[in-house]
Amino acid sequence: MNQKLRDGMNYYFEKLIPSYYAGNLDTREERNNIVRKCHMYIYGSDCFSDFNNNGLLFNFYYLINHDYQSGQGIQLTKIEYEGIIYEYWIINLCDRTLYYDYSYFYLTKTTSLTEPRTILDLSTKYMDSYKINDSKEIDLTVYNNTVLYQAEFWYRLQSFKGTKYENMIVSWKKDIPYLRKMNLFEILYYRLLKKAKR
Repeated sequence: MNQKLRDGMNYYFEKLIPSYYAGNLDTREERNNIVRKCHMYIYGSDCFSDFNNNGLLFNFYYLINHDYQSGQGIQLTKIEYEGIIYEYWIINLCDRTLYYDYSYFYLTKTTSLTEPRTILDLSTKYMDSYKINDSKEIDLTVYNNTVLYQAEFWYRLQSFKGTKYENMIVSWKKDIPYLRKMNLFEILYYRLLKKAKR
């Protein structure tokens, strides 16, 4: 992750998300700020989408190689423990393609939804859990299948290799999403997808 993009993500967690929850996000003003500071561009007038209070989604563009590429942030899960709110995010990025090729995972904490987030962990691999102290480990399982569908983790097999989501996919039945194991054709397709689309 280049430094400008890293700064942009920090700006989202420290300024934009708290402002959104506080109800005082000025998208027009922040669009100018984030372009000047981080070479990023906020996508959409509403900036954020909410999955029925179960997850937050935002889209953005970021500058790489003199060209704006697409990015997407999705809140995978949110846990409250002893007055602290822990949020686990996937940041999906593309590199000169139409699809989100790779991801970063942020674990943040805050005392209130309207307060800035502190980043506890940043990695390229999904974690099933995180140890916050010697006696407590928080579960980072994603229970909302609509959020999993938005994250499209089956496109990024390396990010979920060796986890409970490896070779899993979200399908829809009667407008209800459910998690199931991929069949052999789907496993081969998604393993070859990156080569096939270039």
